Amino acid sequence: MVKTDEAAAVTVAVLDAAGVFQGVETVPLTAAQGRVKVPCDTDLKAGSYRWEAGPGRFMPVPVKFPDGDKALYDLMRAVIDSGVVVPPATTVEWLDFIAKRRGW
Repeated sequence: MVKTDEAAAVTVAVLDAAGVFQGVETVPLTAAQGRVKVPCDTDLKAGSYRWEAGPGRFMPVPVKFPDGDKALYDLMRAVIDSGVVVPPATTVEWLDFIAKRRGW
């Protein structure tokens, strides 16, 4: 037989201010009003899904990959700034050019 307290509890999603899923918590049924109910064994990964209230479903958060030129620029600038190597003039010219062109 199920206890009254257990029967009156539901699992709800914990969402941040942007609606991104952060985890789950079990709350009394009376405290679940206006919250997103989810299965207790949900497999949603924290930070990877956003609640879309209109369609009433979780949607993947788009992944933003770093720009290849920016990553290469940052790496080369860090190596040069460390003083470990003296870069060729063409490398310095490219760094200056790409930084100016991209507004870095």
